[in-house]
Amino acid sequence: MLAGELVTIAETEPVGCLITRARQASGHPEVTYAKDVSRIIQERCQECHRPGMIGPFSLLAYDDVLENVDRIKEVVTQRRMPPWHADPR
Repeated sequence: MLAGELVTIAETEPVGCLITRARQASGHPEVTYAKDVSRIIQERCQECHRPGMIGPFSLLAYDDVLENVDRIKEVVTQRRMPPWHADPR
């Protein structure tokens, strides 16, 4: 581009860690981790996301979930997780 030539690769798929901003309160005080979120994590995630299992990180504790909340949001939104809903490709 600097040499005045056309760019041969106009776009690429990014590789690496998700970059996030500091989290703010959700605005849904009626939803709590202990009452709502923990049950979903226990039923849908902890079978694989615990030490010695296939999940790449543990989700047994609140701090584990909090540390990975953006990654969880990304893979659930993209329907890569939970695996029983995964894209067959």
